Amino acid sequence: QSQQSSEEQLKLDFEMMKKQGTWMGRQLGEDMLKLVDEAFVKVDINNDGSITRVEVEDFFSKYAHSNPMDFQSGLASMGGQMLPRREIMLTEDFMNTLDEDESDDITINEWREYWSKFVLAGKPEVEVKAQLAQFLSSGAFA
Repeated sequence: QSQQSSEEQLKLDFEMMKKQGTWMGRQLGEDMLKLVDEAFVKVDINNDGSITRVEVEDFFSKYAHSNPMDFQSGLASMGGQMLPRREIMLTEDFMNTLDEDESDDITINEWREYWSKFVLAGKPEVEVKAQLAQFLSSGAFA
């Protein structure tokens, strides 16, 4: 009976953690952490250890021409250059989401924390890896 109550307690604890989005002691696996760090380097164009707003703009601008809707929505000025409105919205959303200390740059720790939130919320690393790969290949950000 004590084994059964222990199993029931584990199930209850697990369900509670899923609901709260917390996984006690859970961290990114080594492979996942390596992929997250490699992605950081791809966005950190000048390799200075932080991702600036300009680097985010440059990253998203790689994908602007692949979507004709970008140009139908018009152009707007940001940072002294004309960018599709969708690209500006993506840059703003990206910075607001990842730049937790509002320093106008994203550190490796902020970057890791963003991607680890998906894993800590219970999403399988395989799915997070696919989401990260899609971000790098198409600029898809959610």
